[in-house]
This record gives sequence, C-alpha cells and structure tokens, in this order.
Amino acid sequence: MLGRVTDFVSGRRGKWVTLVAWIVLAGALISLLPRLDEVTENEAALFLPEDAEATRAFDLARERFPSAGTPTLIVVREPTGLSDPTWAAVADLEAWLSGPEAPDNIIAVRAPAPGAGAASGLVSPDGTTLYVFVEHSGEPAEGEFRDAVSAIRDRAAALDLPGVEVAVGGPGGLIVDLVQVFANIDSFLLIVTASLVLVLLVLIYRSPIMAVIPLLGVGLVFQVAGAVGAGVAKLFDLPISGQTTGIMTVVLFGTGTDYVLFVSARFREELTRNADKHEAMRRTMRGVGGAVASAGATILIASAALTFAILRSYQSLGPVIAIAVGLMMLAALTLIPAVLTIAGRRVFWPMQPRLDLEAAARPEAPQDWRRSIYGRVGGVVLRWPRASLAATTAALALLIAGLFAFQPNYDQLASLPGNTESVRSFELLREGFPAGELSPTRVYVSLPTGEQVLAPERLDQLDALTLALAAHPAVSSASGPSRPFGTSGPPGGPPGAAGGGGGGARGGGPGGGGGGGGAPRGGRRGARAGGGGG
Repeated sequence: MLGRVTDFVSGRRGKWVTLVAWIVLAGALISLLPRLDEVTENEAALFLPEDAEATRAFDLARERFPSAGTPTLIVVREPTGLSDPTWAAVADLEAWLSGPEAPDNIIAVRAPAPGAGAASGLVSPDGTTLYVFVEHSGEPAEGEFRDAVSAIRDRAAALDLPGVEVAVGGPGGLIVDLVQVFANIDSFLLIVTASLVLVLLVLIYRSPIMAVIPLLGVGLVFQVAGAVGAGVAKLFDLPISGQTTGIMTVVLFGTGTDYVLFVSARFREELTRNADKHEAMRRTMRGVGGAVASAGATILIASAALTFAILRSYQSLGPVIAIAVGLMMLAALTLIPAVLTIAGRRVFWPMQPRLDLEAAARPEAPQDWRRSIYGRVGGVVLRWPRASLAATTAALALLIAGLFAFQPNYDQLASLPGNTESVRSFELLREGFPAGELSPTRVYVSLPTGEQVLAPERLDQLDALTLALAAHPAVSSASGPSRPFGTSGPPGGPPGAAGGGGGGARGGGPGGGGGGGGAPRGGRRGARAGGGGG
C-alpha cells in the first residue's frame, strides 16, 4: 500500500496532483480552523486532574461566584514611608481608574484613603507599601485585558515620584506577562530552530535550494498542524497550555528535517544511478518510505500515550504533538518527494549529482559505502559493534547526567525573567507585607441547598474551622465570615458579609474571585475560610 502511494507521488502527473492537493487542503484548513494561540489557556487550575482538590475548589468558586473578575494590583513602595505627595498621586490614580478615561473592562477599584494605616488591609504594617486593587472582567489572555493592563502600567509609570517604586502585577498582570513571554519564546524558538536547521542543511548539501525546501515544508506543516490541533482542542474542549506551540515547533523541525534528510540523501544517491528523476524518486521512496513511516509512527504513538497522563496539560499536549508528527510524516511521504521530483537534479545546485554510467548500467547493484563519510562511519560500526555501542552509551550517559540535579519548580513567577513587572510587583509586596497576607490560600465550604452562611450554627462551625486553620504551624493567620479581621480580631462579621464566598482577602485581595492568583514565593501562608450558600 505504501509503495503504491509513493509510486504515485513520484510519477509524472502524480507529483503535480500531490503538490496542488497539499496547497489547496492546507489553505482551506488554515483559513477555516482557529489558530492554536486562540484556544490556549493559562489558568493553572485547568491543567490539574479533575479530581484534584484545587480543581474542585476552582470549579466551586467559578460556579458560586460567577461575577468575580481577575484582579490587577498596582503596588507603590516608598522605603522611607509613604509621603503626602505619594498619597496625592495615588488619589489621582484612583480617580483616573474610576473615571471615563479608564479601560472599559474595569469593574471595581479599591484604594486606601490618604493616610490610611494597616487596618485598611491595603497598607503594609510598616507604612512603606500600599497597593491599589483593580478588578477586571474578561479573560486575561484576551486582547482587551492585555490592553487594559498596558494602559494601567503606562499611567502608573507616569507618576514619576522620586524615591518611589511603582509596579503593576497581581494575578492579572502575571498572566498577561506569562502570555507575552510565551509568545516571545515561541517566536524566538521558531527563528533559532529554523536558522540552525538552515545552517546545518547548507553545510551538509552545500546547496541553498536543498536547504530551503525542508524549511518551507516544515513551515507549511507547522501552520496546518496548529490549525488542526486547535480545531481538535476546540471540538473536544481540551485545555491547551501556552507551552504547546513552543514544544510543537521543536518537535516538528526536528522530525521534519530528519525525514527530509532520509528522502533527499537517498534521492541524491539514486540520481547517480538513474537518468530519469521519476525512477530515481520511485526507488528512493521504495527504499526509505518504510523507515520514514515507522519513525513517524513511533513518535505518534508515544505522543498519543500522553493522553493517559494525570495532568490535563499533558493530556492535551499528546494529541497536538501526535497530529503534528502525523502530518509531518504524511508530508515526508507525499509532499517532499513530489517537490524534489519536480526540481530534479537542480535541487542540489551547485553540487548537482552526476550520472555514473557504470552504476546506471547496474542500478540494482549495492553502492560502494566507502564513497561517503556516512558509509565509512557505518563501516566502523559494523567492524567494531561492541566498542561503538559502549562509546555511544557513554556519550549519551554524559549528556543526561544533568537530570540527576534537576529540581522541578512549579512557581510561575520563577518562570518569568527577573525584570518582568509582575515579578517586581510581588517582590515589592513581599518587602512590605507579611507572607501569605496578599495572596492567601482559600478554603471553600459548600453548604447544603437553602442554608445560609450567617445562620448561627453555621457561623459557629466556620469559626471553629477558622481557629483550627490558624492553629496550624504553617499558617500565619486565618480569617473568615465569623472573623473578618483574622483570629487576632474580634469575632462576628458585619451583616452584609453573607454570601461572601471564599473569604476573600481584606480590601478585595489579589486572590479575588475565582480563588486563586499567583502567590508570593516562600514564607508561611495566610488562609481565608468562607462558605457559599446553596
């Protein structure tokens, strides 16, 4: 079956039919299906297992508090203490955020009153740091959200207060920066990978045409694979992480270049033994088609196995990579042979292979392996197989030795460059506020249908839970509906606190709404306990 396909694509009419079919189908898929970056998600809770406790808490928060937005924090720090000019600038900033010139997706703004102290929850205990809480509607990955954060950052940077540092971060700013960093990484990976492959192909073939063809083929498959992967993700509601594009880029260029080298190297050899380029390609694909198919199938099956992973980010990564490798394998068996056959010997210009009349008279005879460097390397391996295996194993072991020192890090802030504004904002918060105060761990309590949080017996139970959490050695403080000011404050919340699910940080803290933005690294954590009525 495979031989019939490769014979067709290398035929006189088949090569043109194959090329036109690829162009038409690729154009249709790319134009009709969404792009991969349009379906990516950056909410960490979406990639956890469905039965993970954090996932259940996230789903509960999103169900019971659907109106909650994503917060952005404007952090202002003056090491010598917040001065009157700083307070005046913060008041002007709050007025702008609440005014008609502010971004349209701002749904709430909370800022400390001039001269407010730590009791407001928005000013650090030492009086050097404050933050303004800005809540946004919409998704952080959307353009409107990113534009809003950019506008706030421009406005905050314009304050220009001597000795005062201002940074805009929080969960919203962090996600915006993550999206931007991953986008830059994807572009950087694409440029570096393509450049490296181009240089290697020029060195191997000493032909600019042969060096460009794999890049064009892989580039086309990259666009098609992204569109098909996005379509599958949208159809089956698979969460696609922002890292998928970068991983797919490296995998595609690696496998694609490998498969093209299989075909082109054998095609060059066959051109020295066959005057007809169609016959040369037919013999080429009869010889290497099975190797390309088996190599692609191996990676495809291995990638598809990721669907059985526990993390949903890996579950969705597997099908996307499998689709990309499958399309690249199909292109290596059809599109690449068709293009090379159309170009013929000219594809290797200026080092075009010449017809060897002696070899052409016996095209079925094996080629002298000593005529190429790769043949000589193969001869060494055949002559000393054990030594070759030992040397190769030792070299590979040396290259993977660094894995023994690998320490996984799940801190989103650590994955960003140190000069990123959201990272700097959390550093400023950490310098002024206690650990866990601004991005607490949230405990959600779901009550039976019809029951209210403020029922006396429920308040007593929530109060006991709050005290138990505060007594844990890893918790610095805890607050909830029964103790809105923490366990060190008086019990009993205001009547308006009913339904205030998830506890919520004082002053609308940065964990806002759906339970959970990025947290400052290290230190003891705060905890907020709360309940949601049925």
